[in-house]
Amino acid sequence: MTAWHGLVPFVPWLADGRSPALLGTPPELPAPAPGAQSGQLADGHFFVCCWTAAGKGGWCAGLSGLAADQIPGAAALLSQTIAACGAVPEPDFPALGHWSHHALHGLAQAIGTGSTDLQTILGTALQDARTALPARVMGVAQLDLELGMMEVTACAGAPLSTVRKFVEAYAPTWGRHSATQTPMPLPDGEAGWGHGCALPLITSGGTVGLLVAWSDQAADPAWVTRAGWIASHVALIIGAARRENDWQEALLGVFAAVAAAIDAKAPFAAGQSGRSTLLALAIADELGPVPISRRDLRLAGLLHDIGNIAIPDGIMAKKGTLTASEIAHIRQHPNTAARMLAGIPQLAEVRRTILYHHERWDGAGYPERLSGTGIPVGARILALADALIALLSQRPYREALSCDVALTEISGQFGAQFDPDVGAALLRCLA
Repeated sequence: MTAWHGLVPFVPWLADGRSPALLGTPPELPAPAPGAQSGQLADGHFFVCCWTAAGKGGWCAGLSGLAADQIPGAAALLSQTIAACGAVPEPDFPALGHWSHHALHGLAQAIGTGSTDLQTILGTALQDARTALPARVMGVAQLDLELGMMEVTACAGAPLSTVRKFVEAYAPTWGRHSATQTPMPLPDGEAGWGHGCALPLITSGGTVGLLVAWSDQAADPAWVTRAGWIASHVALIIGAARRENDWQEALLGVFAAVAAAIDAKAPFAAGQSGRSTLLALAIADELGPVPISRRDLRLAGLLHDIGNIAIPDGIMAKKGTLTASEIAHIRQHPNTAARMLAGIPQLAEVRRTILYHHERWDGAGYPERLSGTGIPVGARILALADALIALLSQRPYREALSCDVALTEISGQFGAQFDPDVGAALLRCLA
């Protein structure tokens, strides 16, 4: 039996989504892990509650795939075990108990299959939470330690770009809010959304983000209590997925440091890799499902100019016109980066994205003169994001352009230098 890093130590049927009712006979459970409880409640169905020693919150693994009110005594036992580990307030059954089971079950399935794509997991959980709370619109803003920014990464009830616009406009208050760890009012959003509210997402390691919601009931104390219950579970999901991805986060930290070192070769480019990364992720979100993971696109954004390490400082900082030889030297940086990453098979898609991020939609780019859909999607996204951030940044040979001027110049290249669909997604992000 697979032990999922202490998160779900003994729920064998969660890995494939089946319940004991579908198995015909109760599954044979191994000895409970320390700190876990189980009870045979009715008709051979098992209720299992597990929690981690490191966290303040409890991990409610599920009710055999059944809603809490369908098994006699299940709701009471769940409340008792949650209270025993000091996790979160007693839920409003059956809606919240049923929601928490499915939300955490979704994470258990993802971990069991080797996938911890938080955007997908949280998006599904938020969609169900809208009914359980209730709320018209919900979203999660995660703190990105490497980029030093708060980013809206999942939502339900409205387009991601719309939720991002309202939430990120309130960014200056986040520091004070996370320090108080109390609910905070948000702008009312679009017509019909209702009142806005933000709650901190807190794990044993500190604040990891915000849960945001708009509802006609947002000012009601009972609604805030239910929202707090959901926030505690969302924090558990984020914390669990992050622990599962610890090796990736450690690797990302190293790469972020490398990216900063590369940017330091040209002081005018300080922070450009991080800004290009954030914009590329926003464009990918607006496009919808794309054949590159957020992790790979994020790494590609941070490392896309790593090949600049081989370019002499004199060329990087030159204010005058570059010679043909100097241009040829600069155009080798994607190949240099690809060679540096060639020995890491886990970064194959990152390598492809970096190698081709200077290709053009019309085939006039480099290094291989790819065109159209022959260019990997991640490279098309990164090419546009990097180009816009470059125009908005000062260079030795020109001043930074205003946003309006930069967008006019960029949009004139849709269908020539850049994928027109990616361009349309960019404009929606910035609308």
